Amino acid sequence: MTTALYVTTKQFCKRAWLGALLAVGILVLGPLFFMLLSRMLAVSVGHLADNLRGYYFAYQLISLVVFLTVALHALTGCQQLCRGLPISSRAIASWMMLAMVGLVVVLQLVTNGAYRLLYFETETLTRNWPVLGPLLFMIALTLAGNLIYWSLKSPSFSRVLFSVGLIGGLFTWFLTRYYPHGFQKPFVMWQQVTLGEFVTLQLVCLGAWYQGTREFARFRAGTAAPSQTWFRVEQLWSALISGSDTHGLLLPLSSRTALAKYHWRHTCQRAVVMGGVVLGLAVLLINVQSTIAFDRHSPGINDFPELIESYFGMTLLFSWIASVFIAALLMRGMHAAGRTSMNSFLAKAPLSDRILGATLNRNVVKTYVTVFLLFEVILFLTCLLLYLMHGREALQPDAYRFDWFRLWLNYTLVMLIGYWFFGANLISILWTGRTWFYWTMLGLCAASFLFFVGVLMVSRNYVFHHYVELVLILFYSLLMLGGTAFAYRSATKKMLITPGTVWTALVSWMLCTVTAWVYLYPDRVDINRIAELIFLGSMLSLLFAPFATIPLAVSWNRHR
Repeated sequence: MTTALYVTTKQFCKRAWLGALLAVGILVLGPLFFMLLSRMLAVSVGHLADNLRGYYFAYQLISLVVFLTVALHALTGCQQLCRGLPISSRAIASWMMLAMVGLVVVLQLVTNGAYRLLYFETETLTRNWPVLGPLLFMIALTLAGNLIYWSLKSPSFSRVLFSVGLIGGLFTWFLTRYYPHGFQKPFVMWQQVTLGEFVTLQLVCLGAWYQGTREFARFRAGTAAPSQTWFRVEQLWSALISGSDTHGLLLPLSSRTALAKYHWRHTCQRAVVMGGVVLGLAVLLINVQSTIAFDRHSPGINDFPELIESYFGMTLLFSWIASVFIAALLMRGMHAAGRTSMNSFLAKAPLSDRILGATLNRNVVKTYVTVFLLFEVILFLTCLLLYLMHGREALQPDAYRFDWFRLWLNYTLVMLIGYWFFGANLISILWTGRTWFYWTMLGLCAASFLFFVGVLMVSRNYVFHHYVELVLILFYSLLMLGGTAFAYRSATKKMLITPGTVWTALVSWMLCTVTAWVYLYPDRVDINRIAELIFLGSMLSLLFAPFATIPLAVSWNRHR
């Protein structure tokens, strides 16, 4: 037993170390990059030190999602090995829970330690950045997540309701630690964990561990099965969402149309439901909670413009998380088990590489547009709820000199650009099907960022730092433009895209660059800012790069 657990622990650590390093690096270097960018743009950030509440909760949310993702990725490759070990199910389930909890705790402590060394003084960290309470809550949430994961292997409506109630109850309890006298009373930082709070969390952990081991034992024994009601509703839902009507008229479809429909049902609809509906409902619940807890006398958000801007900010954050989540789900639908080859229905389709790439690219665009519109609907429903709860006073722009249209336009453009930028470029990497290529690209991006930050920090002490910044900006701009041009040239040479696609992308890129330049700098259009124009254009070129890189990735994956 000891040898088996040692081998699986070693395998778990091998799968976790790189993701853990990237996660901690992003969370630590992200604020540093923000500070350097603010300094370059001459934006004052001194006021942030006076109110760390928003950034504290943003860190808690982002770190929770990122660290749990790393732990799940590491555990996914070990589950098959664990289930075959000649030891009891309780020991296996306990080890998997302990591995996830241990990894999350270590990553949290390392990240908070780096924050203490780089950003905060000891007194500030103790007063405005407590660690113990959120860490204990994260442990309980991790164990509860394991319980829910294994219990939903035999889904039923009662189990789903219990899972929603458990997660909702945990988060509500967590928020009440910061509002001990009620949500209408002032905010108080959770600096000390009382004995009652500690015992409550330990009881939750103990119950989640016990029930989670039982659910895992049922799954391992092969006795986990959905309830009859769940099975019937699932069949009905599958027929409705996929449009497969057995009683309808069957029309003959072309090979391309049939493949597009099958790929949508097999892969894309799951991405829409999980990335759009689930995360959209999550941001809706958070915004509703913010609306209910709104208080004009609180030291934080105490007027309607700030509340509305928090809606946009939360929707922006979750849309970017959804873009990465959708890319991961679409990757799973592209490859067979183990990522050893492309799915046979795609690899053996009677279509050329160009038509196959164009078909899959169209489904990618359709998926991302659908989810983006869902987030816009969620934002509209949130504002409608604010109007119903607080009346016309909440949405009167004249009372606060509040430009509704400009706020919506700014956030929508930023959300759309980042949403497509992260998602589409990540798909073009993940669809290659080569693990070494994933990590090489991520490593190059991280190394480029570290090199950029390091050179800027070193050159700050010299008089020629402006020239160094100019050279770096031009160098990275030429890299992005050159990479995009090379991708289009390669795709055209291999006849994966048509010349019309190249010209359409080129004209669209030029129009977007000019529009963005005029929108961002309406009174600064002069030759002295040519470096900023080049950098802006190079960043926008990456929005159009996936229309060449995705067909290249599909072709490369198909013929490996």
